[in-house]
Amino acid sequence: ACECAGDEVGKCSVGDIDGEDTNNDSSSDTTRRRRRAVLNWIGTLHDMARGVGEGVTDLGCLMYPPLAIGGSNSDEESNENKLMAQVKLQRDAILAVSEYILDAVPDAGVGAGGDGSADEQGAIIPMSEEVLELAGKLRAACQKRYGEVEAGIRAIR
Repeated sequence: ACECAGDEVGKCSVGDIDGEDTNNDSSSDTTRRRRRAVLNWIGTLHDMARGVGEGVTDLGCLMYPPLAIGGSNSDEESNENKLMAQVKLQRDAILAVSEYILDAVPDAGVGAGGDGSADEQGAIIPMSEEVLELAGKLRAACQKRYGEVEAGIRAIR
C-alpha cells in the first residue's frame, strides 16, 4: 500500500478540524459536518484520480506489447479485445472523475436540516468557472477520443 503525501494531508486536516471543533464552542454541527464532507469528497476524488493513473499504465502495456512473431489471427483479435476493454475502463474512470468534479456534492446531510437537502448556501462545493470548464472539456475530449479508438480498432479488423 502506497502512502501518498495527499493522504497524510487529509489525515492532518481531519485531525486539525477535530481539534478546532473541540476548542471552539462557536462551531456549529452543520459547519463541522460540512467540513468533514468536503474532506471526504476530496479524499474520494484523490482515490478516483489514482485509479485513472493506474489505468494509464495498464493501457500503455496493452498498446505496446512485445512483438509477437508468427502469432495467429485469434491472438491478434484477443489483443484487440483486451485493448478495447482497457480503453473502455480508462474512459469510464476519466468520465467518473469529470462527473464527480462537475457534480461536486460532498455528502448528503450537510444542508440546513441535516436531511440531505441543500440550504440557501448550498451543499455544493463552489468550483471556479475555469475548473468547471476544464472538467467539461475533459469529459467531451474523453468521449471523442474513445470514439476514435473504437473506429480505429474496427478499421483494422
